[in-house]
Amino acid sequence: MQPGQRVDAIRRVATRLASTDDWLEVDLVLEQFGFPTTDFWQGDMRSYIVDSLKDEDDDKLAAIDQYLMGHSRPGDVPWEDERFRLFLTHVATQKQAAHELKSNLRFYGVDAFVAHEDIQPAKEWLVVVESALHSCDALAGLLHKGFRASDWCDQEVGIALGRRVAVVPIQFDLLPYGFFGSVQAVKNAAIQEPGTLALNLINVLLKDKRTSEKLAGAIVDELAGATSFDQANRLSRILAQNAALLSKEQTEQLRKAERENDQLQRSYDFDKHLSSIEAKIDATSGFSRPSTSDEAPF
Repeated sequence: MQPGQRVDAIRRVATRLASTDDWLEVDLVLEQFGFPTTDFWQGDMRSYIVDSLKDEDDDKLAAIDQYLMGHSRPGDVPWEDERFRLFLTHVATQKQAAHELKSNLRFYGVDAFVAHEDIQPAKEWLVVVESALHSCDALAGLLHKGFRASDWCDQEVGIALGRRVAVVPIQFDLLPYGFFGSVQAVKNAAIQEPGTLALNLINVLLKDKRTSEKLAGAIVDELAGATSFDQANRLSRILAQNAALLSKEQTEQLRKAERENDQLQRSYDFDKHLSSIEAKIDATSGFSRPSTSDEAPF
């Protein structure tokens, strides 16, 4: 977890667990998940819980967070893998637009959650939606007519704003409003093809400090496993434009992938873009890359 994600998880657990108002119940749950307890605490219950959680590892924190949110069954967590997690909120009449955007975002390593298609019929609908809202890395709202009047859309945006994750308005035929209108929007979405809209959303998220690092990492992973020359060229171009977000370890990951993936070996732009990223990282670190020439240096 990133530090901000840990803070969010600790807040959720402390709030939910303290609501029991039962010290025996609190200690039972903390102990079962491997957190320390004490009989000599002098203070309020919420502070006690925060103190117990704050120095423990991510896995335990994620486990107790999931349990207290009512999502102890693994199948209730809607994400497919460890890609960048984006919650798409939309009015029911615009599910096709949400589906098309979701499909195009996958190209960039983004796992987008769309409730109407990502929840199995037998699942408890609210449980899975709540799980997605409390574990997403960002939320994007498709602003069509009716969005503002929808209780569900407004509540989903409110939860994301309360978690302080990135919230991006996508302006179709409705202007951003309230707190939702104070952040950078993707404008003129109604006249954009889904692929263009997806790229514009990616660029907004890459500029936001809350999402840039994880999204860049997801693009690196997607690029390493590129399945076409087009994907290799386009993703490497995006990363070259955002080289400051990458680490030397990620460039090494891509060099290794190049040796194993012929879509990278034979793509027109991949090596050029990766070399550009490496040069920028080397310049920042003050590292001088050895010459690849066979000639003697003197």
